[in-house]
Amino acid sequence: LVIDLSSCEAMDSTFISALITSLKNITKAGGRMVLANLKSDAHSLMELTGTSKVFSFFPSVKEAIKSFQ
Repeated sequence: LVIDLSSCEAMDSTFISALITSLKNITKAGGRMVLANLKSDAHSLMELTGTSKVFSFFPSVKEAIKSFQ
C-alpha cells in the first residue's frame, strides 16, 4: 500500500497513530505500507517523534511503487 501524502497540509499525533496502526495491521497480514510525497514539516515531525524509523519514505508515488518490484 502506498500512502500519497502530497495533499496532507498538517499532521498531528492522532494522524501518526492512525498510520502506525495501519502499518501494524498491514504488516501482520503480510503486506507492506510505504509513504510518498511527505512534506518536510511532516517529515520533521515524524523524526521528532521517532516514527521516521518505522516507515519507508519515497519522494514520489512512482518511486514508492517501484519499491514493491
